[in-house]
Formats: sequence, C-alpha cells, structure tokens
Amino acid sequence: MKESKKCPKCNKGSVYFINNIPEMGDYMTVNELKLGLKKEFWFGRDGGVLCAYVCSECGYTEFYLKNPKELLEANSDQVKKWS
Repeated sequence: MKESKKCPKCNKGSVYFINNIPEMGDYMTVNELKLGLKKEFWFGRDGGVLCAYVCSECGYTEFYLKNPKELLEANSDQVKKWS
C-alpha cells in the first residue's frame, strides 16, 4: 500500500495516509502512537512513531515506522535483524 497506493486485499478504493495516530496517555494526555519493545517501571522504551495507510473500501490497514532506525537505537538489546 505504501508504494503501490492500492489495497492488496480488495484492489479497490483509495488509500488514505494517516501521519499522526493519537494515543491516550496518562492524565488524559494525547501522544503519538509508538512501537516499543520493552516495558520498564513507569516508562517504556520507544521504538519509533507509527503512521498508517488505510483502504477506504475494506478498511485494511498497514502500519509503518516513520524512522525504522529508532527501533534499533532505542531497543538494541531486544531487536534481532534478519538478513
């Protein structure tokens, strides 16, 4: 979807890009949705901010990291790279 701009499931409709996905945080704060791999006391380690591509017909959604290198930098002890 990211490259083709077409839905791989239904091959119909347009694809919407969602740059900032809100997530409710503590004390009614709104944060960007992030991928983190390890939960620590009170705070988790961030792995990067997510964005999404959504099909307007069937609702199929793909998530992507805005900066994939942040995943490794923030969670180097938890990430295994496949060659």
